[in-house]
Amino acid sequence: MKSPLLLAAHRYIGLVAGLFFVVTSLTGVLLIYKQPLLLAYYPVLAAEQEADLPNGEAITALLARLAQERNPAVRRVRMPTDDWPFYSVSYRDGSSQTLSAYGEVLVRSEVQFDPMAFIFDLHAHWLAGHTGERISGYVHLAVLVLLVTGLYAWWPRRWRKALHLAVRGSAVKVLYSWHRTLGAVSALVLIVGVATGVMMVFYTEVRSVLVAGLGGEVPSIERTVKGEGPWRSWPELYASIANQLPEGQLRSVSFPLEEGQALSARKRMPGEWHQHGRSFIYINPYTGEAYATVDAGNAGLGPALMQKVYPLHSAAVGGPLYWGALTLASCATLGLFISGVYIWWWRRRHR
Repeated sequence: MKSPLLLAAHRYIGLVAGLFFVVTSLTGVLLIYKQPLLLAYYPVLAAEQEADLPNGEAITALLARLAQERNPAVRRVRMPTDDWPFYSVSYRDGSSQTLSAYGEVLVRSEVQFDPMAFIFDLHAHWLAGHTGERISGYVHLAVLVLLVTGLYAWWPRRWRKALHLAVRGSAVKVLYSWHRTLGAVSALVLIVGVATGVMMVFYTEVRSVLVAGLGGEVPSIERTVKGEGPWRSWPELYASIANQLPEGQLRSVSFPLEEGQALSARKRMPGEWHQHGRSFIYINPYTGEAYATVDAGNAGLGPALMQKVYPLHSAAVGGPLYWGALTLASCATLGLFISGVYIWWWRRRHR
């Protein structure tokens, strides 16, 4: 006999947290297909999609130009890639721009509504900043319990009828059959998505546990640098970046937030899952010296596992099969929530 306590936990967590889970799941599906949706929403991006990637000289010229902007000042420049040949420029005031491979401004967030930015904010922060993100983390810890207890409730004694779907009988009988089977089939994929999302919310805490248990090192890099006056020329700064971890692909350059701080670059090394890379180079902009590097491949087992969390969550790995499974499972949460609420209401009504 199934434990009444676990079944009750599944039932009431679903009623309380189910709608939040549906919103998170459906917005997550939209984010998986972020690039084609943006191309459809912004025709100007679609027109530039086939542009050639810029060379080092063009990147240097763009960085030099952006470094001179002061109102607002640039915070980070993300580089074009084969599948997204645009610069993404973030500013300290929270605004952003999308630039062509030639440096032409295509989209301005302060002028044009960015639907994907809104969807991401709803998905990750529930439109409530850091507080909303933490609350979402706790709610989805409960959702993990919901998914595990759902598998427990479904786990059959006879596997012959484990995935049976009723198509005849009363509405509640059919819905119950579909709820159990659809939930069981979707649960494993959803557990991966929810668990990795929770790990990202509690990133520091989870990484500390993994490092303590599995080994590895999280380097502490001093961001304050010595120097005064103007920076070295951008061709020299770019050469310093290119000479460090040369086998990696440059993914972004982050500007210092204050005077006397380092310029940092982010690279994706061969074999890294993370689409933006987790290898870093720190440059003293006053001397042009690369005084510290962090190669993700040498971080140890604990950090290496943590580096795979975001690619798994965002479906950057796994290919079309994983994308399809994650899409179907996430969309199924709406049917599971509606059928679960109906079954609960029907039982209460007939007691």
